[in-house]
Amino acid sequence: MKKKILVIDNNRIILNWMKNLLEKEGHEVATAEDGLLAIGILDDFHPDIIFTDLIMPNIEGDKLCEIVRSKGSFDHCYLVLMSAAAIEINFEAVDISADAFIAKGPFNEMAQHILDVINQHDVDQQVSGAKPFVGLDTVYPRQMTRELLSRNDHLKTVIDSIAEGMLEIAAGRIVYANQTACALFSLRQEQLLSVAPETLFDGEAAKRVRDLMISEITAAIEIGAKNPLRIGAKQVLLKRLPVISENTTILMITDVTERFAIEKELSNYRDHLERLVEKRTAELTRTTEKLQQAQKLEAIGTLAGGVAHDLNNVLSGIISYPELLLVQLGPDTPLAKPLQTIKRSGDKAATIVQDLLTLARRGVSVSDVVSLNETILTYLDSPEFQKLQSFHPIVKVKTDLMAELPYILGSHVHLSKAMMNLVSNAAEAMPSGGELTITTRVRPLNSPVDGYSEIVPGKYVEVTVADTGMGISDKDIAHIFEPFCTKKEMGRSGTGLGMAVVWGTVKDHRGYIDVKSGLGKGTTIWLYLPVTERQPEEKPQKVSLEHLKGSGETILVVDDMPEQLEIAAGMLTELGYKVAKAESGEAAVTYMKAHTVDMLMLDMIMTPGIDGLETYQRILAKHPQQKAVIFSGFSLTERVRKAQALGAGEFIRKPFTMQDLGIGVKKTLTGEIPTD
Repeated sequence: MKKKILVIDNNRIILNWMKNLLEKEGHEVATAEDGLLAIGILDDFHPDIIFTDLIMPNIEGDKLCEIVRSKGSFDHCYLVLMSAAAIEINFEAVDISADAFIAKGPFNEMAQHILDVINQHDVDQQVSGAKPFVGLDTVYPRQMTRELLSRNDHLKTVIDSIAEGMLEIAAGRIVYANQTACALFSLRQEQLLSVAPETLFDGEAAKRVRDLMISEITAAIEIGAKNPLRIGAKQVLLKRLPVISENTTILMITDVTERFAIEKELSNYRDHLERLVEKRTAELTRTTEKLQQAQKLEAIGTLAGGVAHDLNNVLSGIISYPELLLVQLGPDTPLAKPLQTIKRSGDKAATIVQDLLTLARRGVSVSDVVSLNETILTYLDSPEFQKLQSFHPIVKVKTDLMAELPYILGSHVHLSKAMMNLVSNAAEAMPSGGELTITTRVRPLNSPVDGYSEIVPGKYVEVTVADTGMGISDKDIAHIFEPFCTKKEMGRSGTGLGMAVVWGTVKDHRGYIDVKSGLGKGTTIWLYLPVTERQPEEKPQKVSLEHLKGSGETILVVDDMPEQLEIAAGMLTELGYKVAKAESGEAAVTYMKAHTVDMLMLDMIMTPGIDGLETYQRILAKHPQQKAVIFSGFSLTERVRKAQALGAGEFIRKPFTMQDLGIGVKKTLTGEIPTD
């Protein structure tokens, strides 16, 4: 029966001999010199029987059998594997898709074996069983062949075990793929063989592989080192090794998925470290600038505080004596008006001194429950604001105040002064008119605002003062909180302390401040002041001097300045108290060794010698229940608090009025707040 037969062998003598043999038997014969050419022939030629050599280039016989078996259209094809090393190969130990095996030997005997296998073809289609192996009796084992086959098996094992995928390419087609390559592409070896390598990739990657394969460069070429190619979710780089024969190259495939993931993680970590270093460097720069600023402020503050203390002592006479004289001379005295003018001038000077104390961070002596809405509205209804409006009539002021704004703890006076400075600066920044908006709201702060490396998280009252004025340059904005920093014309307005006082006030209230501005873009300033859960107490009413008078109690006044002694003694005498005087703490301690008094009136700061706290401690050693009030040109300090913890009563700040003095003394002596 005539059959269509395909013969594949890289030995042309055997190939031509078999072609002649089979054609004489009346069969239609096609031939190929390797497995790759055979696959091409199978596109158009559908044989009944395929005779293939086992060991040959460009896809060996056993792999060719697997490829043919994988094609459904060749299920009927009878596969015969031929080998000159048949006796040296243990075919029972390997899974080969052939139907029969022929051992190559002498041509006359081999011809009969071929014809027998063709005759067996029809029988094997009906009878299943052991695959026929013919011709083994005509060959004998050769030790060298066995050694070569053993080395070949060893080499295959090594190649299949390497971490890189390896493809052998001939005539632009894959003729060998190791197990790693099969795993990378998730394909069986027979699915890879005879395939063009670029078809295993998509899009741009396919073009890159095609360009790599047709490159005329004979040296090793690598692609994907910086921009890996993708095989599904895997990232790979390809390396074409130098040409090993005229039409054959080796393509090595390295899975760099994990490496690139690690490199990306390291890169991200490096970027994170760089950003962290930049952040820390910026923070260090800001901290250094803040330290320098703080040192500058501390130096100026120390100077301002010392000046303020001395000025307060001087102002005590200017403020207190007019009041004392008005009481002594009566309301009808012709000197009443000049004395009141002197007192008002002293009060204004005291306000400036208060700014200096705020700058020195010694100004906040009150921790009242304060409504910022009320503070803002009170200022906007004040004569000071009316005067400001008269200077800037084309500046429109708007408010957007949150209803039921929570309270804060602090000083209404200091906060009012801070608002006055902010509004005044904003108005003066709009000489051609504009809009000034004051807003209040509650804001939780969990991360630092600009200019602060850290904050105390919590709820804050946010006060915003925004204007549409000229704005502040980046150069100037870094200095706006420095004392005596001003753009105002000398002698026209301001002392240069306004924004420094705002900064000091916010700092004293444990708050934060933020500024945004730009030339021609206006300025917005935010104040953040911590919310308190406390509720305001009822404000004490002003008490007449008649209800502040004593009953002849004896008070020892201790002050290192004779003028202060005279002022305090005169006021206390007018209030109905007996007065003793001591010009130092040591003199007071000596006096108390031989006398008793109802109350001490101690200046906290006295130089040289012991201060008010130490004086009180020494007197308590002899008079444990001794009552005392403390007065000072500074605000409530830690040493004042220590004296109060020991038993001292009220704290009175210089310069004081008779009302301040009378209430403080009366409350300390009786334990009650005097009322009319």
